[in-house]
Amino acid sequence: MKYNFLNNPTFDSSKIKDFTKFLFVFDGAYAYSPKRFNAYLKSNNEKSPISSKVTKVIDAEKRRVSYTPVLDMLFTSELKDSHLIFYFAQTSIKDAKRLTAQIQKAHNSYEVSILGYSWGGDASMRFAKYLQSKGVKIKSMFTLDPIRRGFMFLGFRKSIKSDLAYFRKLENVEKHFNIYQKTDRFALPLIHLRGNRVQGADLNLNLSDVDSSASHVNLHTFKEVQSLLSRN
Repeated sequence: MKYNFLNNPTFDSSKIKDFTKFLFVFDGAYAYSPKRFNAYLKSNNEKSPISSKVTKVIDAEKRRVSYTPVLDMLFTSELKDSHLIFYFAQTSIKDAKRLTAQIQKAHNSYEVSILGYSWGGDASMRFAKYLQSKGVKIKSMFTLDPIRRGFMFLGFRKSIKSDLAYFRKLENVEKHFNIYQKTDRFALPLIHLRGNRVQGADLNLNLSDVDSSASHVNLHTFKEVQSLLSRN
């Protein structure tokens, strides 16, 4: 998998020149840390760019959290050789903007896609709007159970109650695919995290209509999710 992890000092932006297809990934609130990401690479037989001195810490992280829906989705996709994939926290839009400038400098023609999960769905919308302001087209936009963050978490409170007009297909997006659920019972104690529809999306698939056990944390187990990137 052609991964580059922006918070890792081994990240080499010169690799941008070797690709013309780029996937910007924004993960959810608790799914992003250097330890966890590298533990995931280690568990998938990938070369981990970390020192052996922290192997014990990574193994402990792996035991605590063995997956995130986004990483499982990516590792089961067929994008291994075609795309350069940038994996971000849902708070790392500034880093994504910086990389966009480097891509524009390196290529006259290139292809951008975006994937956002949970609060990363909110981040992906804001990043897509930024690209729109720069005249950048987005070939594919993927949102997985997107939840609005908003000022002082007010958007989050609205998201778990109803669908929001905030999530909508933008004019610079060629195809927007959205998969969400409305039957969560497992994500957080006393809080059922339920994703949102995307107005105007080319696909709005409610997994709760497929299986009532669908929740915010198990979406990656559905074949509809696992094959989404591979098919588009």
